[in-house]
Amino acid sequence: MTFEPESLAYDQLASVQAAVSAEPELESSSISVSMVGRSVLLEGYVASYGDREKATAIAALIAGPENVHDRMQDRDSTTDSSPHAGDNDRTGSSPKTCARSVRR
Repeated sequence: MTFEPESLAYDQLASVQAAVSAEPELESSSISVSMVGRSVLLEGYVASYGDREKATAIAALIAGPENVHDRMQDRDSTTDSSPHAGDNDRTGSSPKTCARSVRR
Protein backbone atom coordinates (compact mmCIF):
# COMPACT_ATOMS: atom_id res chain seq x y z
CA MET A 1 0.00 0.00 0.00
CA THR A 2 1.38 3.41 -0.90
CA PHE A 3 0.29 6.76 0.43
CA GLU A 4 0.15 9.90 -1.62
CA PRO A 5 1.36 13.09 0.10
CA GLU A 6 -2.07 14.68 -0.32
CA SER A 7 -3.80 11.84 1.49
CA LEU A 8 -1.22 11.99 4.29
CA ALA A 9 -1.83 15.72 4.67
CA TYR A 10 -5.59 15.15 4.76
CA ASP A 11 -5.21 12.40 7.37
CA GLN A 12 -2.95 14.63 9.45
CA LEU A 13 -5.39 17.54 9.15
CA ALA A 14 -8.31 15.34 10.18
CA SER A 15 -6.32 13.93 13.12
CA VAL A 16 -5.38 17.37 14.45
CA GLN A 17 -8.94 18.69 14.01
CA ALA A 18 -10.38 15.68 15.86
CA ALA A 19 -7.83 15.88 18.68
CA VAL A 20 -8.34 19.62 19.21
CA SER A 21 -12.13 19.16 19.19
CA ALA A 22 -11.91 16.24 21.63
CA GLU A 23 -9.92 18.17 24.25
CA PRO A 24 -12.52 18.87 26.99
CA GLU A 25 -10.69 21.81 28.55
CA LEU A 26 -10.15 23.60 25.24
CA GLU A 27 -12.76 25.78 23.59
CA SER A 28 -12.01 24.52 20.11
CA SER A 29 -14.93 26.13 18.30
CA SER A 30 -12.86 29.28 17.78
CA ILE A 31 -9.77 27.47 16.49
CA SER A 32 -9.33 26.78 12.80
CA VAL A 33 -6.94 24.04 11.72
CA SER A 34 -5.63 24.00 8.16
CA MET A 35 -2.67 22.67 6.21
CA VAL A 36 -0.14 24.70 4.25
CA GLY A 37 2.11 22.23 2.53
CA ARG A 38 3.21 19.86 5.29
CA SER A 39 2.59 22.42 8.03
CA VAL A 40 -0.38 22.60 10.37
CA LEU A 41 -1.68 26.15 10.70
CA LEU A 42 -3.67 27.06 13.83
CA GLU A 43 -5.73 30.24 13.54
CA GLY A 44 -8.61 31.81 15.40
CA TYR A 45 -9.10 32.96 18.96
CA VAL A 46 -8.19 31.42 22.30
CA ALA A 47 -9.40 32.39 25.76
CA SER A 48 -6.01 32.12 27.45
CA TYR A 49 -2.34 31.37 27.02
CA GLY A 50 -3.06 27.90 28.44
CA ASP A 51 -5.51 27.20 25.63
CA ARG A 52 -2.90 28.31 23.09
CA GLU A 53 -0.35 25.95 24.64
CA LYS A 54 -2.82 23.03 24.68
CA ALA A 55 -3.77 23.50 21.03
CA THR A 56 -0.17 23.80 19.82
CA ALA A 57 0.91 20.81 21.96
CA ILE A 58 -1.87 18.65 20.51
CA ALA A 59 -0.93 19.61 16.95
CA ALA A 60 2.78 19.07 17.68
CA LEU A 61 2.14 15.53 18.94
CA ILE A 62 0.55 14.67 15.61
CA ALA A 63 2.51 16.74 13.09
CA GLY A 64 5.76 17.37 14.93
CA PRO A 65 6.65 20.67 16.59
CA GLU A 66 8.58 21.93 13.56
CA ASN A 67 5.42 21.60 11.45
CA VAL A 68 3.05 23.63 13.66
CA HIS A 69 2.49 27.33 13.09
CA ASP A 70 0.50 29.28 15.65
CA ARG A 71 -1.44 32.27 14.34
CA MET A 72 -4.04 32.24 17.10
CA GLN A 73 -4.98 35.44 18.89
CA ASP A 74 -6.09 36.09 22.45
CA ARG A 75 -9.83 36.68 22.51
CA ASP A 76 -9.68 39.17 25.38
CA SER A 77 -6.72 41.10 24.03
CA THR A 78 -7.59 44.68 23.20
CA THR A 79 -4.15 45.57 21.86
CA ASP A 80 -2.25 44.31 18.88
CA SER A 81 0.61 42.10 20.05
CA SER A 82 2.26 41.81 16.64
CA PRO A 83 5.86 42.91 16.17
CA HIS A 84 4.57 46.06 14.46
CA ALA A 85 2.11 47.06 17.19
CA GLY A 86 1.87 50.80 17.40
CA ASP A 87 3.38 51.41 13.95
CA ASN A 88 0.71 53.69 12.53
CA ASP A 89 0.98 55.11 9.08
CA ARG A 90 0.95 58.85 8.52
CA THR A 91 -2.83 58.99 8.10
CA GLY A 92 -3.45 57.82 11.66
CA SER A 93 -5.16 54.61 10.66
CA SER A 94 -5.10 51.44 12.75
CA PRO A 95 -1.82 49.64 13.48
CA LYS A 96 -0.34 47.54 10.70
CA THR A 97 -0.40 43.79 11.14
CA CYS A 98 2.47 41.46 10.48
CA ALA A 99 1.67 37.86 9.58
CA ARG A 100 4.24 35.21 10.40
CA SER A 101 5.50 33.42 7.35
CA VAL A 102 4.83 29.71 7.14
CA ARG A 103 7.68 27.45 6.07
CA ARG A 104 6.86 24.80 3.50
